[in-house]
Amino acid sequence: GVPFDTPAYRQLRDTINGLIRFAHQFHLASLFVAIFAVRESLAAGQLEASIGKVADLQVRVYLNDVYHRVGARSLRYVMLEGSQALVVLPLLALYVFWRRHGQWLKELPPSFTDKLMTLGRQDSPESRRMREAMAV
Repeated sequence: GVPFDTPAYRQLRDTINGLIRFAHQFHLASLFVAIFAVRESLAAGQLEASIGKVADLQVRVYLNDVYHRVGARSLRYVMLEGSQALVVLPLLALYVFWRRHGQWLKELPPSFTDKLMTLGRQDSPESRRMREAMAV
């Protein structure tokens, strides 16, 4: 088992308790402030260092796994749940779409873009046909 008196366990427990206590106040702006504050803090990396000092390999691996899972879950909560998801999810969907289909979009034949351009001209035959078809 995990010894409850090790500094790594206590720090990890305090981190998780803090996340639970203030989770309702998390949003995108607070995430960026927290990242900046942690980066500028003297205590940055203290938890990782404490976990790294645990002598028992199994306990160290377990604590490290918990630390990373809690971090990932917290990030998912901030980014993908609540009102901030209205901003993040469409941006994430666009990013995923672009990653999957971006090359296809770059390789569109010139004839396709020429057709789009002629549709944009108000008096082109293609544009007139499109307006007539949509009016029906």
